[in-house]
Amino acid sequence: MRRSVRAVPGVLMITAVIAAAPMATAAQGELIVDDTTYKNPHGCLYLGVDKNRSFTNNTDNTISIYPTTGCLGFATAILPAGESGTYTSKSVQIG
Repeated sequence: MRRSVRAVPGVLMITAVIAAAPMATAAQGELIVDDTTYKNPHGCLYLGVDKNRSFTNNTDNTISIYPTTGCLGFATAILPAGESGTYTSKSVQIG
């Protein structure tokens, strides 16, 4: 009986942590990279070879622009919602 009583607080704590964790959702709006439009983008997008690209962030989220694949390492630029600019990039993280 003691084991089940001890397990209850642990289960409740795990449930509280899971409930408090933020849920990943897609950005609302459009991210335009050169001539390609991504509607309601989410996660990390691979853009192709490392080159200068024009970004227009018409979403409700900030995006992070990376010179590497997989959105790894340090972002070369952070672009808030409603902003645009030209950056060298291979991938972009939404949110």
